[in-house]
Amino acid sequence: AWVEMGKGGTLRSFTAIHVAPTPMIEAGHGRDTPYLVGVVQVDGGPSVSAQIVGVDAARPESIEVGRPVEATFIERGEGEDRRTYLAFQCADE
Repeated sequence: AWVEMGKGGTLRSFTAIHVAPTPMIEAGHGRDTPYLVGVVQVDGGPSVSAQIVGVDAARPESIEVGRPVEATFIERGEGEDRRTYLAFQCADE
């Protein structure tokens, strides 16, 4: 059964990824354009991993563990290949 959760959470860990898999390369990421992935403890719920957006992934020191984050969604692809993915952004951005 689906359980509705709040959109807030706390960033528990993260890493900058410079060697991207094919879908992330297609989204514009790679050695010179890294992206962040983190583990977020959702308020009142589980820990989940997702992309962290709205932060300069080339400067990972600009974000810190323990920071409040909010859920957002990223859409990628076109037509029947269009998919929606969970992501998080800093709550104070």
